[in-house]
Amino acid sequence: MSLRLANGAKPTGAMTRMLLSALSDQIKPNVRYWGGSGHFTKDVRRCLRGVVTETEPADQNGVRPQRRYYYNQLYPHVMSSNGSLISSSPVWRLIKISECLSATSSNSASCVGTSQERVTTFAYDDRNLYLTSETVAAGDNSISATTTYSYDYAGDLTIVDGPRTDVDDRKYTTYDIFHRPVFQIGPDPDGSGSLPRLAVKHVYDGDGREYLTQSGTATGVDGSGFSVTSFTRRTFDATTGLLIKTEVVQP
Repeated sequence: MSLRLANGAKPTGAMTRMLLSALSDQIKPNVRYWGGSGHFTKDVRRCLRGVVTETEPADQNGVRPQRRYYYNQLYPHVMSSNGSLISSSPVWRLIKISECLSATSSNSASCVGTSQERVTTFAYDDRNLYLTSETVAAGDNSISATTTYSYDYAGDLTIVDGPRTDVDDRKYTTYDIFHRPVFQIGPDPDGSGSLPRLAVKHVYDGDGREYLTQSGTATGVDGSGFSVTSFTRRTFDATTGLLIKTEVVQP
């Protein structure tokens, strides 16, 4: 986007950021989506940074369910010429979604701040702005549940730690050098017991296609002790590369 002032001059860096921020707040015209039956499915309002509201058709009580989206400017970090991390240009990130479990017909947001509001908030790390947590809570904070996300040095998602605190519900993923998933390891099924974790292994051919997907169990969160219980095998045409056969096998 090239910005110019009324006199034709180009704005300064600070002024450019102010103009872009103002433009991002401008609401675009409402867009109505229609279903195949001839009835509209939802109204969507957007601004330059993303969806602002999604409003569904009215229910039997005349209430139009609505989701409201909130954004904030966050600053990723880059390496400077002297080797230190410095803030880069800000980018928009989704930080909250609000929706009502119940509302009034005259106000789709009447639940805000009460137990009938469901609020999903998102947190990001301060370097690459990777999503680090997602919390779903009531509007009055009476209940909440948080899922956290961890990454390796390359930015691949390696651990998803679910909201339960009474059990180990962490799920793990390992990757190859091309950042393709190799092992996907499920939560610990019995804590300190002897049951292994459910696991899936992905195997690729020389063209990068997943030709073998193995399901089974593993004893380690890195896929060690993997034992196959079933697999799906795909065959591709040698000339076109198109998938020509899929086999599901239980040894």
